[in-house]
Order: sequence, then structure tokens, then C-alpha cells
Amino acid sequence: MPLWKKGFDKPIRLGTIETKQEIQFHTDRVKDSRETAAKAAPKGKAKTLRQKDRIRTILRKVRLFQLYAKGATGGRRAKGNLSGKDGGRRRKGLLSPFHFISVIEKEGYGRRKMSGLKRTCLYQEHLDAGATMVDFGGWEMPIQYREGILKEHLYTRCACSVFDVSHMGRILVEGPDRVEFLQHVLTSNAAELAFNQAQYCILSDENGFALDDAYLHRFEEDRYFLVVNASNMDRDYTYLLEKAESFDCTLTDLSAKWAAIAVQGPRSEEYLQTVCGKKELTRPKKNALGTVNADGRLVLAARTGYTGEPVGYEIYVPSEDAALMWNRLIALGAKPAGLGARDTLRLEACLPLYGHEMGNDASGKPIPIFSVPAARIAVSLVEEKGKFIGREALARQQQAVAGFKDGDYSGCGCVPKRILPIVLTDHGVMRAGMPVFRGEEQVGWITSGTMVPYWMNPEDPNGGTAKRSIGMCYVNSDVKTEDALSVDIRGKRIGAAVVKRHLDMKGPVFARPVIYPAGC
Repeated sequence: MPLWKKGFDKPIRLGTIETKQEIQFHTDRVKDSRETAAKAAPKGKAKTLRQKDRIRTILRKVRLFQLYAKGATGGRRAKGNLSGKDGGRRRKGLLSPFHFISVIEKEGYGRRKMSGLKRTCLYQEHLDAGATMVDFGGWEMPIQYREGILKEHLYTRCACSVFDVSHMGRILVEGPDRVEFLQHVLTSNAAELAFNQAQYCILSDENGFALDDAYLHRFEEDRYFLVVNASNMDRDYTYLLEKAESFDCTLTDLSAKWAAIAVQGPRSEEYLQTVCGKKELTRPKKNALGTVNADGRLVLAARTGYTGEPVGYEIYVPSEDAALMWNRLIALGAKPAGLGARDTLRLEACLPLYGHEMGNDASGKPIPIFSVPAARIAVSLVEEKGKFIGREALARQQQAVAGFKDGDYSGCGCVPKRILPIVLTDHGVMRAGMPVFRGEEQVGWITSGTMVPYWMNPEDPNGGTAKRSIGMCYVNSDVKTEDALSVDIRGKRIGAAVVKRHLDMKGPVFARPVIYPAGC
């Protein structure tokens, strides 16, 4: 279809240059992209080679198209797309030069709607802030902004960052049997959850394997607010609706009506109190909840988070108020951070991610819930909870893990491996799926790993920064902290050791990195 029938506000994915008007349109796109890239990169500091090559490629092709339109190419086609290969399937006498625009476009090169992906109500704010958008669990989400993941990570640790987490699923549970239903499908004890409190929980199957992890909130006396992972929302909601048929309760998907923003870092409380008129958001306790007003707008505040920060909140606002709240927090000094920084922050805090530390392992086998350290706060086996999905299997797993502490590994058949923090004792970077060895025996895999930055002194941003290679691993349950391990990084064995933690989160304001000496 000719471009003018689609509208110039919609970039094409695959089309033809048929008029001078279209040529001018693409020429303007290149000019705008070039100017944006120049502004984003300080003088003397080039952008990536890939981005520079993309600009050259666009310029070369537009020039060829202009020559072709004038007949200067003798009717020859301008071959090649971004990968250097012939795009093929061209109509005789016409070009299909912008085939490469179907590639997800990075900062400064224009953006298109990724086919079939959902967007949060803060999508435009991300574009305005120069975010790089990616496909995350079926959502078009920001992976990072102009400053990059490392700076976003560091700013969260010393000040305050805001994260768009509106892609997460939000389910309202109400009705006479609401508590009985939640007791049946969740591993936590919903009956002990007080008003204005939240609790971490897991959806288990009958065999004690995680279907998903979640957070249960009680903002109201007679209603519960369940937050689940974005990539599992459709499956979780269908599963919960099926289980709810046996109970007198109602489930409602509120994901589209309510937005979620994570406000994390030492100054998060200060900024939120300013927005909400200096009102106390919640009690100063982990998992505390509160309902406040910001200029007459309803704000549900939870003292929770996925970064390991001692002070952090996740707030829920009506979707129409999300952009206002987001921009007010940024105006006060908070900075937007993407999913990349959210992942490095949660890894540093040793928090599990479904699909990495939960779900299936690298060999495709399901990971027992008690293989994950977080199970100790997510699973309740008290008598008052009664029978629930997976209880028998979880009781066996809990007994096995209790034996490990006393050196009894007879329960390894029930919990063969465990999730543990791991550090490299030599130079290198760990990535998910890399094998872990004890001597010549492979004992597991890396589940998450990367290089993360840290402040030498979080209270003094001028004190300098450094980086370290950390990760999480899924290794045999009899692996101990004193064992000499190695990680196979591209065919080379790099020394490693399991440790107790990567981050000290007990401080009143600042989270502090735990640095281990060489050789641990």
C-alpha cells in the first residue's frame, strides 16, 4: 500500500519508494535521526558502531533511491538491507528499501509499534525520555533510558528511581469465600494477613513446583489485591478463575484500570511524601500498606519493592493519573529506570525471577519451590492454613532443606539442587545457562549473572564506583560455601564461589554491597 494511504505518522515496515513525496519523507527521517543521535552523544564520543553503521546505511539507501527516481541508476536495484543481504521479493521496477525498518529501532532512529505487543499507559513518557523499547513478556517496555543501565542502577542506590511496572497483572479477589480461596491456591497464610499489610506468596502445583510468584495486598478489609508476573498473567488468571469455581468469590482483572509505579531508593519516601502533601504513606515497616491522596487523586502505597532497597515503594494509581504522578516524581529529582536496571538491582539483592530461579532449570526440569531461599517467607505450613495445593510436597521439601543445615543430605532426592548466590574469583562475566563445576563434576548452572556497579560509599556519590561480577546459580544441594567452584565461560573455567549474599539490606537508608576478597 502506498505510504500516503497509510498516513505519514506511521513508519512503514516494508514498502516501496514511488513518489518524490515519499523520498522526502524518508530523507527527513534520516535527518531527524542524525540530529537526535548527535544530541544524545557528547562531542568526541561516538555512539555504538552499529548505530553509526545504521545512519550510513540509511543515507546510502536514500541517496540510491533518489538517483533511482531520477533514472540515474539505469534501472538497477539497490540491493541489501541492514544485514547486508538482499531483501528479495521486490516488484519489478520498484524498490523495497526500508525492509530493515522492521528491526526494533533503537534510540534516535524513530519507533514503530511492535506487532501484537501491549503498551502501558506510560508508553509516551518512555518515548519522551529516550527509552529503548523491547518485547518483555508480550509488552513493549523500556529496557533502559539515555544514561544507560549502570547509571540507572547507581542512581537507585544513592537517590531514587521510578520504574514502570504497569505490565504486571493485578487481580481483585472479593466475596464471602475470598480467604478460603486464597488459602487454597497460595502458599502463604492469607488468614493472618492484617488490614494494610502485604505478603509474598507463590502459586504452587500439586508437586511443589512454582506456577508463579506473587504479592498479596490487603488495602481493604473485605478485598484482596493480588499482583502476578506480566508474562504469566493470562495463564495465572485463567488458572485462578478455574479454581475459583469451587468457592463463593469473584475475581476481576484490574490491570488496565490501575497503573503501577515502583519508587525505589533512599529518597523515595521523601519524594512521595512531597507529592502526597507530607502525609505518612505507610507505617515504617516492610510490607506495610497505606491509602493516601495526592491533590485529590487516590494513591495506594505499598512499602514493597524488587530492588533490595531498605526504603522503597510500589504505588498503584488509576491509569488516567499515572503520567501526572510519574512526571511529578521526576520533577522532584527521581529518574526513570528501565527493566535492565531493575534486573541488575534484584540480582544484587538475590531476589528470584520467574523463568530463571523459578520455573524450569536449564535442562528443562521443574525447580522445587524450596530450592529457592525466598520459600521460607512465602510458604506457610501452619495447621490453621489447612490443606492447600502442593502442601504435602512442600512439607517434604521443607524437611529436606532443614536437614541440609545439619549436614544431612538424605533429602537430596526431594530437593536435588538449590539456588545460591555466586561470585567469580577471577575476571569474567557470568550469564544464565553457563555450567558450574566442582572439580571435574558439573554441579549445576548459572540462573542469572552479569556485571553490576556499586558505590564505594553510597552516602557519598563523589566517593567513586566500581563493578563486580555476581550471579545466582542452581547447584547440587551439597555444595558448600567453602567448595572451590568454577564457571565455564565460553570454554574457559573461571574460579567461583557460592556466598551468603551480595547486598546488605539492613541499613536504615542505604543498601550496601557485600564485597568478598579475591579467592573468597
